[in-house]
Amino acid sequence: MAQRPKRGRVYRRCGCKDGSSGKQLGSWCPRLAADISHGRWTYAVDLAPEDGRRRTRRRGGFASRAEAAREMARVLDAEYQGVYEDRTLRVGLFLYEWLEAKRSALAPNTWAGYRACIERDLVPAFGGMLLIDLRPKHIDAWVSMQLAAGRGRTTVHDEAVKALSSALDHADAKRCDPTLIAGSDTGQLPAAA
Repeated sequence: MAQRPKRGRVYRRCGCKDGSSGKQLGSWCPRLAADISHGRWTYAVDLAPEDGRRRTRRRGGFASRAEAAREMARVLDAEYQGVYEDRTLRVGLFLYEWLEAKRSALAPNTWAGYRACIERDLVPAFGGMLLIDLRPKHIDAWVSMQLAAGRGRTTVHDEAVKALSSALDHADAKRCDPTLIAGSDTGQLPAAA
C-alpha cells in the first residue's frame, strides 16, 4: 500500500467500567498495562472532512495490533483511491440511494419501473444483505429460483437484473469498486441464460 500522511492511531481498549461513574475506562484501564491479553485492539483514523465537519472512524475488536493497523491502512488507502468505503451499507439502502441519485437523469416511467422492480424484487431478495457481501452466486440463485417459480425471463433478466446491474455500474462510475461489491473478479452480474 502507498505511504500516506499519518492520520490514524492504533491502541488497546477494553469495556471495563469505572465503579463510581459507570463510564467505560476504554484505553485508560489500568489492567491494559498489566495484562497483555486484556482488551482488544482498536484503530481511529481521521478521514477527509465532509460538509466542513471532521470525521473520525473508530473500529475495534481486533485480536492484534498488526490486524488493526492493516485494516486502518486499508481504509486510508481506499479513501486515497476514492473507493467507496462503507462496510455497513445494506443493499436495500444502496438501491434506494442510487434510485434517488438517478431521478433527474431518468424518464419518469423508467424511474417508476426501476422503483417498482426494486420494491417488488430486489429489496425483498437482497435488501437486508450488506452490500459488500453481495456475490454473483446470490444473484444466480435468486434468478434460478424466480425462473423455477414460473416468472418470465424478461421480467427477471430485463428488469430486475438490469436494474441491479445499472446500480452497480453507477457505483463503479462513482469509484465504488464493483469487484468489492459483487465479490467477483470481473464485477459482472450473471448474463441471461
